[in-house]
Formats: sequence, C-alpha cells, structure tokens
Amino acid sequence: MLIEAHTNNPTALPPSTVTNSPANIERTTGFSIPERKAHEFDAIEAGRSASQTSGTSASRTLRRRLLKRRMMVERVEQPLNQTWLMLVPVVLVTMSVAIGFYVSLDLYNDSTRFFNVEFDAARDARGMARRIVESIRLMVSSNLLGDRPEWEAAHNTVSFALTSLMTDSLAALNKHYQALPSVRLSLRRNMNGTMSDFDTVLLTPEVFESIPRLNMITGHMRQVFDLVGALMAAFTDAYRVNLNQNTTMLVVFAIASVAFLVLAMGVTHKFVLSRYFDNESGLYSLLRRVQKRPLSNIVTSLEEEIENFREIGLGDADEDAAELRGMAAGGGRAKSRMGRKAKLSIWMCLYSAVLALLMLLMYSITITSLNQSADLDRLVLSLDRRLYTTLLRVCCTAMRTACACGCPAPFAVSLLNDPTVSPPRFQPSQVCPANAPRRVLFVVPTQPSIGYTLESGMVPLNVAITRMTETASEVIAAFVTTPVVNEDTSAFTNSTSYGKYELLMYQCTDIIPRVEELDQGIQAMMNRRVVVSSSVTISIFVAFLAVEAVGLLVAWVFGLERLRRESRTLTSLPFLLPAAVLSATKELDSFVESGGWRCDGDWTLKVCKDQQTTSCVR
Repeated sequence: MLIEAHTNNPTALPPSTVTNSPANIERTTGFSIPERKAHEFDAIEAGRSASQTSGTSASRTLRRRLLKRRMMVERVEQPLNQTWLMLVPVVLVTMSVAIGFYVSLDLYNDSTRFFNVEFDAARDARGMARRIVESIRLMVSSNLLGDRPEWEAAHNTVSFALTSLMTDSLAALNKHYQALPSVRLSLRRNMNGTMSDFDTVLLTPEVFESIPRLNMITGHMRQVFDLVGALMAAFTDAYRVNLNQNTTMLVVFAIASVAFLVLAMGVTHKFVLSRYFDNESGLYSLLRRVQKRPLSNIVTSLEEEIENFREIGLGDADEDAAELRGMAAGGGRAKSRMGRKAKLSIWMCLYSAVLALLMLLMYSITITSLNQSADLDRLVLSLDRRLYTTLLRVCCTAMRTACACGCPAPFAVSLLNDPTVSPPRFQPSQVCPANAPRRVLFVVPTQPSIGYTLESGMVPLNVAITRMTETASEVIAAFVTTPVVNEDTSAFTNSTSYGKYELLMYQCTDIIPRVEELDQGIQAMMNRRVVVSSSVTISIFVAFLAVEAVGLLVAWVFGLERLRRESRTLTSLPFLLPAAVLSATKELDSFVESGGWRCDGDWTLKVCKDQQTTSCVR
C-alpha cells in the first residue's frame, strides 16, 4: 500500500520528492517492509479464516458427540455382542446330542443285524444240529425195526441238514466261535489200528456200540443237545455285552447333553442378560436424576430430533419414539425392567425344558426299546422247548427198540421234570392277536382212534405241551413195565400203551412247528419294535434340531436385536438433553462425557472434586 502526499499540508514534501523507496517508506511509517507486511490487515482473508475456524470447531464437537454416543452404545450393548460366549455351549449341546444319536442308530443297526442275521443263523444251526442228531437215532431205530422208508427219510434229512449246516450256518457261527461252549466228551478211538478189509454187517446195538463216532452221539445225548442249545447263548451273550456298552455310552451322552444345555442357559443368563440389564439399570438410575420438566419438553420435539439423528446415520427407528416417551415419563419403564428380565428368563427356561425333554425322550426310547432281555429270554426258552421236545421224541423212539443207549428211562423221566419243557408264562397276545388263525395246522392227519382229533390240533400251545408231557409220562411208564428184550418189540407193540406212543409222536410232530411259529412271532415282534423305535428316534432328533434352530433364530431376532434396539434408544436420550440440563446433573454429564465409562457391574458414579473425573464408587 502506497502513502500519498497532500499538498495542503505545509510540512509535506513536494510530489516530485515523494518516492516509494524502502528508505522513504521506513522513514514515513516507522516500519520496515517485512514488519509492515506482518502488520497489514486483509478483511477478506480475516473473514474467511474466522469462518473456517468456527466450522471446524462445530464439526469437531459433533464428531466428539457422535463418538461418545457410539462408545456408550458399544459399552451398554457389550454383553449382547458376546456371540461366542453363547454359541460355544450351544455347539457342545448339539455335538453331544448328534453323537448320542449316532450311537443310537449304530445300536439299532446292531440289533437289526442280530435279529435278522446272527440270531437266524444260530437258530438255523440249532435246528440243523437237532435234525442231524435225531435223524441218526431214527436211522438206528428204523434199521433195527427193518423200516426201510423211515431209514431213507432219516438219511435224507441228515444229508440235507449237514449240507445246510456246513454251507450256511458255520460262516455265521465263526464270528463268536470263542464264546461257543467247550465240553470234552469221551470218544473211544484205536490209535494203533490198521484198516484192512471190512465185512458187511447189520447195524445191531453191538455194532453201533463198537463205532466210536456214533456211540459218542448216543452215549452223550443230553450233553449233545445241551451243547446245541448253548449255540444261542453265545450269540445272545455277545449281543447283551454290546447292548450294555452302548447303553452306558448313551447314559453318559444324555448326562453330558443336559449338562451342556444347563451350562448354555446359565452362561446366557448370567453373562448376557444379567449384565445387560445391570447396564440398563445403571443408565436408568442416572436418567432418573434429571428433572421431569426438561424431559417433558424434550418429548414434544422428540420425533424431530430422531429424524436429525437418522440423517447422520446413527438414529433409531420410528417405533422407538413411543418407547422414548415411556422412558421420559419417569419410572414406568424402570419398574418394568425386572418384569422384562423375568419374562426372558421364563422363556429361556421353557425353551431349555423343551430341548431337554426331546433329548431325554430320544435317549430313553433307545435304551428302553433295545432292552429286550425279558423277551429275548422268552425266545430262547421257547427255542429250548422245541429242542427238548425233539429230545423227548428221540428218547421215546430209542426206547421202543432194543437200542436205548443214551436214553435210559430215568433220563427220559428227568426231561419231563425239566422247567424248560413245562409251559412258561408267555403272553400270546403280545405276539399275535388271540383270534389269529394258525399258519401250521395238522402236520399229520388226525387219528381219532389214538386220541389225536381235530380238537388236539386247535388247543392253545401251552395246553398242547401240557398234554404232550402227560402222554410222555404214560409212555415212559409203559416202557419201564414192558421193556424190549432181545430186539423183540411185539410185547410193547401189542400192548395198550402203544397207542399212547403213537399219540406222543403225533403230538410232538404237531408241537414242534407250532413252537417254531411262536418263535418267529416273538422274533418278528422284537425286530418290529427295533424298527419302529429307530424311526421314532430319528423323528425326535429332527424335531430337536428344528426346535433348536427356531429357538436360536427367535432369540436372535426377537431377543437380542430387540434389546439392542432398546439400548440404542435408551442411550440416545442423554444426548437429546440440553447442555444446561446436563450441567445440572453432574453424574449424568460425567457419564456422557466419559462415553459410557463404567466399572464391572457398578454404575454408581460420582465426580471427583479435585480432578473433575468420573470414577466408580465401590
């Protein structure tokens, strides 16, 4: 800026002498050029600098308020954001139930395989062995009696049973060969003899006694039948051991599942809900210190303030306005705080109770449906009735001839006193309906002359077995009184007791297939129970997953998200208060300025007089 000279000033220099040299400027103004430029005032630049300073300060203040509000929201919502703390126990519950479900399915598969494969193989092996032993004795007795057709029928039965036993049953029996009984029976064998020429001889009792392999069977008839009966025990014992092991595992997983469920609910209640409501309670306690009149004034312009907050991206939804009115009204919302917490706790307890019920139902159905020891014992007992009925028939057939080796009269009498032969306490209605027609009727034609009539084949099984044992007692008593001497059977054949013997053969022939039918019915009932229980278990597991997924979704959407929305609405209220109201409530002002700073579980705040900082009162 140049300095002009005025002519009306008597002391002024002539215009020709006024120059803009640095020396003249310094002499005129008293400042050097750098100093003068430093003291120059530019009105435009001054106005622009003042506007920038004011705008920057306002923006900085707004950012600080937004930062404090965001910090307060994060600290109030911090318990609700501990997702991992809630998900870890839930994952443990799901994993334990899934593993228990897998063990249940594996146990169902083992039971199905046992009843359809292993049990059938053991039963068929018993049947084939029974046929072999009985047919060999029939071959001996028919040979002595000169009954060629009966001998050929027995021989064919032996050939068929032996082939079936070797090709079909041994493969399944090898699985539990170590559990099969090992009993030493006497077998006479000439180790130093040499084989040369043989003469054809009749199979007389003397010759039969001289053949060790045949004599081993007949001389130990009861032991052989007992060993045949023990085949089933090997399979059933192995099944029971596997069942007990898996049942123990299911009990362990059931306890673990319930424990993890209780842990999940306890962690959620203590570290999520309780801490959040403690935070909310602390904030309510600070808001209650504000006078109601300023809050009422705020409510009148609440919607406009919410819109302003929404425009900057941190506002709440429109439906939160009504909730804010309730908060500003005083203690109404605070009074319902415990009710909200109790309501959520009740819903959590109901939800966990439903999950626990489904879990325990799945485990209990598996354990109870597969624990069929009583029915399995009945089935084995029924199989033994068929086995010992065959043994009784073999003994009576042997006693009719002169070759009664292995089947003396006292032994036959002992069979009648065996509890396995007497009718056990079955429940026929559990196997088939009472009016169900028999599939096996009259294996042999009726013989009214000997007492085997139409009524004999229609009586209940237990009654038929009782009649059979009574007939066998009479036949054995007749054998004792009229024994066969020197292969002469005419004395017994011509006696009145021979009709009883024929009746006994008819009764045994009728009872054996009927018992087999009952065995198949019991086995089918047990197998059907396993199939139905497995389907129910699968349905319960699917229902458990569905209930768990729906419950977690509802808890996330209508529980956690709603609490987050309420917390954001609540934390926005202190920032809507005027500065004068905040200044009048020092605790709330300090809380807002600290960005929601707190100590664990303690929201009783005070302002230190010396440092004017917020601290926690213990």
